[in-house]
Amino acid sequence: MRNQLYTVLFVALLGCLGITVRAQTPGADFTLRVIQDGKEIDQQNGVCLLQRAPFTLVFEMTSNMPVLVNASFRELSLEAARRGTALNSIPGFRETGMAEGILNEDQDVMVNDAAPSYWYYDSPADHRYDSVVVRNGHYWCYRTIKKVYDVPTEQSTPLRKITTPLNLVCVTYDQAEGDDVMIERQRTWLQLRWAKP
Repeated sequence: MRNQLYTVLFVALLGCLGITVRAQTPGADFTLRVIQDGKEIDQQNGVCLLQRAPFTLVFEMTSNMPVLVNASFRELSLEAARRGTALNSIPGFRETGMAEGILNEDQDVMVNDAAPSYWYYDSPADHRYDSVVVRNGHYWCYRTIKKVYDVPTEQSTPLRKITTPLNLVCVTYDQAEGDDVMIERQRTWLQLRWAKP
């Protein structure tokens, strides 16, 4: 316990000094998979090649911890995450997380260069996924994506019309008690590229 406290204090001190600390990646909180047409799509160096058709993001989690998910057509957040930039300095995590409808009723992903989406599981009737399977203390959270919702323009676009790569940065965190400080636990990033028709 004392070593964990010293580690947290050391990381906080480095952050105050402007020194970046790379998050544990891959970590123990979750793994991210992409399924399309019933098959898992290979990830090569943080890149998935998809058809411009619906796909499912699958988070396999060790608890029902929330995930902040920034989606952007620009690579700024993805590159910052890859370099190990501190979470509060990654462009896509500078604003408050965006609230979305429960049960992924719109089957979309929100694109915003400045804020992440807040995906969570609280109960079978209160979560931001299509479905969640809970077994042996693990959670498999499935979120189908059929379209992209651009928050600044308030426009929804079906995947078949998307040509620009979609960049995802996903982060789990702990909230310090009685404080607004987020302590990052794990981050992963993924660029979704589209196969030529």
